[in-house]
Amino acid sequence: MNKALLFTIVLVVSVFIVGCSSATPTHVPTQPPQVITVVVTATPPPATATSAAPSISPLPTVGLTETVQAATPTQAAIAAGTPKPSATKKPAAPAATVTPSPLPLTSPAPVLIRPNFNPDTGQKDERHSPSDALVFEWQSISPLTANVCYMIRVDFVPTNGQPSLGDAFLQCDPNETQKAQSRAVQFTMFKPGSSGLNYSGLLPNPPTDLWVKWYVTVVADQGPGSGPTDIATGVRHKVVPLSPKSDTFQFLLKNTGS
Repeated sequence: MNKALLFTIVLVVSVFIVGCSSATPTHVPTQPPQVITVVVTATPPPATATSAAPSISPLPTVGLTETVQAATPTQAAIAAGTPKPSATKKPAAPAATVTPSPLPLTSPAPVLIRPNFNPDTGQKDERHSPSDALVFEWQSISPLTANVCYMIRVDFVPTNGQPSLGDAFLQCDPNETQKAQSRAVQFTMFKPGSSGLNYSGLLPNPPTDLWVKWYVTVVADQGPGSGPTDIATGVRHKVVPLSPKSDTFQFLLKNTGS
């Protein structure tokens, strides 16, 4: 019960008492007691003060002037939660092979002399293994300049179908490279068992008759490398051709077994 209700009840009772005490006593018939019904109306408590929510003015609409670039498939996939595909490792590139730089061909092809087996010309050179040395001859193109040599390629081809064997050699001996034009230049492979360069390593096993094929090229000697063998030192060199290849000659190397 709040204070307002209590005050109303006290006031009504007080008025009633005062009225009764101030009236002239007279004899009146006894009246039945009156019942006073007091209706108490509960007054709701005042509303709790709350601060009014501030009104929010809508922001003015601003037109977009920039163009949004469409997402690439990869960006769209990432935005959608799709996992980015894993990168595929590329195989390592093979190591570059170092080759001699090409030079212009400045010399004519050498002209071969002998040995050669050519029935059309009546030249039917024949050598015997292992008793003969093999002497190759061609015409000098002129005295060669410094670091320029002749390269001779020699291949042994068995007549019975066995695998062929061959190698290339450098003739850089000044006694041969400085000969005048058209003079005979020589290159010698000694017989098996001889000191120096011999052809025992190119013979087939078992021994048999074979064709020896050969040609000559003028080359620039670029020092030790993985090319032909310098017959003077036994060291392989890298070379660059300075002339076309000569014709290829061949001759018969018969196996005599002695």
